[in-house]
Amino acid sequence: MRVERQHFRVEYPKEAQPSFVVMRAHLPIVNLSEGGILFRVPLDPGDDPPQRIGEVVKGMIVFKDQNQVYVEGKVLRVHSDCVAIELEIGIPLGRIMHEQRQLIADFGTLKQPK
Repeated sequence: MRVERQHFRVEYPKEAQPSFVVMRAHLPIVNLSEGGILFRVPLDPGDDPPQRIGEVVKGMIVFKDQNQVYVEGKVLRVHSDCVAIELEIGIPLGRIMHEQRQLIADFGTLKQPK
């Protein structure tokens, strides 16, 4: 059974990824929506991400244009070097739409190459 997502997810190419700033670390965001973010945690081989499922995480998203949005949520999933956060304090819809327009302007599409 497939579950439909509640929000449109913005996928970023590597060169356009915003950062999730938490505890002085700048972590690249793979994708985001109004209700969640997926970010990458650089790990050494064999290491586990420092975040645990259910843990509360707070931080700032710093976009390429240097605008910032405070977010807060709980760790939903940890897989390999990626952590998914379900946001309780999320990203405004206007910011999501700005990001979509910027990706289309910069890359001509929202679709990522496979």
